[in-house]
Amino acid sequence: MYGRSCEEYCSETLRSDMIVFIRECQSMGYCPSRREIGAKVGRAPSVVNKHLHRMANDGVLKLKGVRRIEFL
Repeated sequence: MYGRSCEEYCSETLRSDMIVFIRECQSMGYCPSRREIGAKVGRAPSVVNKHLHRMANDGVLKLKGVRRIEFL
């Protein structure tokens, strides 16, 4: 972990798992719901939503409506 707290490490791992799953779904022409993302990464939809909004604020992705997610 080298200087990062466990919370930061877990958060980064969760985000990367979410990104991989969303990109896999989008490659098949489908955008998953927060519930589906949560089921895949083992977190509640509210936690997924919180991280999606943080990634949007960080400029990683853009949320377009309820289910549309666009990577920048």
